[in-house]
Parts: sequence; C-alpha cells; structure tokens
Amino acid sequence: MADIKKTKKPAKIRRKMHPLHRAWVILVAVSIYIGIFAGVIHHTGMPSLTSITSSENGISSLFFRSGLGSLLDLTIDKVEIGEQVNANLDAPPEAGGVVNILLMGTDGGGDRCDTIMLVNLNGETGQLNILSIPRDTAIPSRNSKGEIIYTSSGTPNYNKINAYMAIGKQKTSKGELDFPEELVIQKVKEITGLPIHYFATVDFDGFINIIDALGGVDFDVPEDMDYEDPEQDLYIHLKKGPQHLDGKESHDLVRFRNYRNGQADLARIDTQQKFIKELIRQHLTVSNLNKIDDIYKIVNENTRTSYALRNVMESFGTIKELKPEKVHMYVLPNTPAYVNGVSYVFYNTKENLKQLDEILVNFQPKNK
Repeated sequence: MADIKKTKKPAKIRRKMHPLHRAWVILVAVSIYIGIFAGVIHHTGMPSLTSITSSENGISSLFFRSGLGSLLDLTIDKVEIGEQVNANLDAPPEAGGVVNILLMGTDGGGDRCDTIMLVNLNGETGQLNILSIPRDTAIPSRNSKGEIIYTSSGTPNYNKINAYMAIGKQKTSKGELDFPEELVIQKVKEITGLPIHYFATVDFDGFINIIDALGGVDFDVPEDMDYEDPEQDLYIHLKKGPQHLDGKESHDLVRFRNYRNGQADLARIDTQQKFIKELIRQHLTVSNLNKIDDIYKIVNENTRTSYALRNVMESFGTIKELKPEKVHMYVLPNTPAYVNGVSYVFYNTKENLKQLDEILVNFQPKNK
C-alpha cells in the first residue's frame, strides 16, 4: 500500500512567488485543466497545446526567447501546485526518461472520475502520448482473496472504473487505503501494465472558476441541451446557437451526453474538442498574463497531486522541445456492451488487447 503524507502548509507568511515563475505554473496547470475536462480524446486534427504555446506569440516562447526562463529556477522547490500528496508510487526515472502521470477529473462531490487520462512523456523519443480511458470501462469486482465476484445470473459483477474513486474514498475513511485515488491508479496499472509515477486530481469547480477568470468563451452550441440529475446536482439548460458561455455554462456543455443522434460519448467528444479549440484560440495568449494570480489561486484550491513543479522541470528538456507531430492521442480500445441492462465498455477482448499492445509500444523506453 502506498505511503502517503499530506504536506501541511505552514502558518507563517510564505515568500511571494515571482510573477514570471507563477506564469509557468499556470501554463502547465491550465494545460492540465483543458486536457482533463476535454473528456475522451481521439484523432480529429485538433491543434495540440504544444502547437499553440510554442508558437511565435505563445507564452512559453515569450519566456525562452527573452531569456526570462532562467528565473524559473530560483524558487522551484518552494512552489506548490494544489494540495501536495506524498504518495509512494512507482519510482520515477532519471531526468529525461519516460514519465507516466495519471490525470483524473472528478464530479462536484469528488466521488466519480468523469475523465481519466494517462499522460506519457517519453524523454527518449521526445513524444507526448495521451491515453484516454472511458469512464464506463468494465472492471470485474473481486473479493478479499482476489477472486471475481459473480451475480446470480452467472455474469461477473462489474464496476465502472469511474466508481473506484468513491470506493477508494470509503476505504480511506475506514483506514483500509491511504488515499482515495489509490484504487483508480491500481486499475489503470492492471489495464495497461505500465507504472504510474505521479497523479493529479482536479474537480469541476476548478474548471468553472478558470473559465470565469478568463472571461468566458464564445461558442456555437450545436443543439438545445436539456438534462437534469438532482443526485449529481447537475442541471443543464442551453439553447442552440452562437453565444457567450460563462464557467457554469461551459461546464454544462462539456458534460452533456444526451444528444438527439444517440451518439452520447462520441457526440460529446466532438463538442468538447470544438470547445477546446475555441478556448485555446481565445484565451491561451500572452494578454492573459494579468490573470495569473486568480488562476493560480483556483488551481491551488481545486487540485490534489503528487506532481510538483520540480518534477515538471526534471522533464523540462523534453517539454520545451515538443513539436505538434510528437503529440499522440489515443483512446483505450474498447467494445460497448450491455450487461444486466447496464452500459459498459470492455477493453479485454482479444482484438482490443492487440490494439492496446500496439499503442503502448509508444509508452515504453526504447530498450524494452
């Protein structure tokens, strides 16, 4: 079981971070938020964050063309990104190696992972690989001996992978686990066979507040959206057509699944990716540097992570050299099916596992 200790913030007044240093934290953190709340991602020709931030007018380019990037090293160990969790996960490689970070986006209560993404920064190939894991991925329940639990009809008793956050919270409260994310991390490792070096969990409040801090997003809503789920405190009511969306409305847009064409997740993915393009086009600019303090505060209040800025900088040589053609996005190969009237997606068919093996070659060190 992981050895975890929460880093408590000291009561004394902390040294104020240099604005340029904080700007880099925000560049990384906002990129994570954009990715997390995009949901499941696949190839559609979407411009990567790298292509925006490394462009002639990008924030990252501004730092390094001007030589100001060296200021980032001054107080690197003093910078916190959200609630720091000292989780004893798989040992990270040496600087420039292959790093895997599990990103989880949770609902308002933090009980379900609406989005799960395994981010792989391969310092050996210079690639950034992202594997999105559908929230409905079926995981067989097991007893304390590790044996699969079966229903009265003879089928395995499945849990959706997004339910393991709530299960983890319950077990943590009983002292059976060290932290809620532990079970989700275990399940992703079982699926992929890959080590997990770091994790980050963010919630929808952070997404809402960041969009509000940026001033909202102009977007053409594809159809009337009406859906209510009191259990999740989710009330979506948007009209079709071009409009200015605030944080709450943007949140509703990216979470809506009840499309008229019946293509729930596929239609949602399409809308999310179009939203991301507009968010990047309208707001990931140097002019938003004056909003750094507000965004940094939001990130700190809505993020739990074992990933510190010093870990970012250990992979910095790879990050700053990333090119659009080196960013690869995948979805866990899956087959949708109903079991006892419940919709799941199954990854562990022969064909899906073959496709997964082909994908995960890119996530491995060259010598493996």
